[in-house]
Amino acid sequence: LFETIINWKSNSKYFNSWIFLFSYVFFSGPGVVFTVTFTFIFIAIFPEVEKDLNASVDLNLYYKIFMVVGVFFGLAFDKISRTLFKSSKFIDLVILFVHNIIFGAMMLLVLGLITVGASYNTVLWASMPIGFFYSWNASVARGLMSKLIPMEKKGEFMGFYSTFTYLGITVVSAIDAIVKALGAPPQTLLFLLFLWSLPGYIFLMILGLSVARQSRLDKRSQFVDLDKDEVNEQMGGIVDNKMHAPRMQRTDTGSE
Repeated sequence: LFETIINWKSNSKYFNSWIFLFSYVFFSGPGVVFTVTFTFIFIAIFPEVEKDLNASVDLNLYYKIFMVVGVFFGLAFDKISRTLFKSSKFIDLVILFVHNIIFGAMMLLVLGLITVGASYNTVLWASMPIGFFYSWNASVARGLMSKLIPMEKKGEFMGFYSTFTYLGITVVSAIDAIVKALGAPPQTLLFLLFLWSLPGYIFLMILGLSVARQSRLDKRSQFVDLDKDEVNEQMGGIVDNKMHAPRMQRTDTGSE
């Protein structure tokens, strides 16, 4: 464990894993907290949801359907991207970055619709894509983490992954509790979730630069190895030619 922490900068795999974990703290918490508090926000803003049990059930059902579709869509997209692109880690990073941009934009959209007094159905269907992208985002994040971590430290880093997940959820949940204690409108949480996710973009960009740099170094190392192999083959061919070349027999002509 001490080695894992102390070598976070000198080992590129350790560095990438730690940077991803720090980004995950910021972009995972908002999705989980929104999913958990989704129904409560709607009940607080639209009293008809609390009065009608069927409306509350339908609300959760629609959101869960979008989450399930997001998981299967993510699996299909992963299969296609692995076939078309070689660097799956970089593709996963791009997907996470785009997901979080859309996720933040959707939360601000829902906040704006609530602020202007949009109807229940309008706010409801504007919220559904959040569940779609959240579930897709979560599956991509787990897959990327498994690709980044060094195999000899897999158990430790997956433990850190779970720890950082609950850390982000705890902090964002504490923010939600503070908002309620201050008597702020429930939709205020949406804006705070957006603010909390912003540092995640910075860490994802740092990770993207690091992965791209490591990819260039790996390609350069492959070219060097290929050049060495070619030189060795050529040298081996020269040695073989010398060994199998016909030897000139010397004939001595003696004088009588």
